[in-house]
Amino acid sequence: MITMSENQLMIERYRRIRRAQENQVEVEMPEYVLTVEGEGLTFQMMTKDEILLKGRLNCLRVSSYEKPTGV
Repeated sequence: MITMSENQLMIERYRRIRRAQENQVEVEMPEYVLTVEGEGLTFQMMTKDEILLKGRLNCLRVSSYEKPTGV
């Protein structure tokens, strides 16, 4: 689940963070990959189930990923 408010993005039930940079964060979700692009992105809170990102949010992109075979 993704919840967005002014300059904040709450991401719940994620699997792992694939990449974290000041202008781009890539998060693996159970069924897709979420890419957040923006400026000054910082992690305000992070637990094993939730991430709270803060910064200027410019673009959210959802893409599919291939699951490993045999799983």
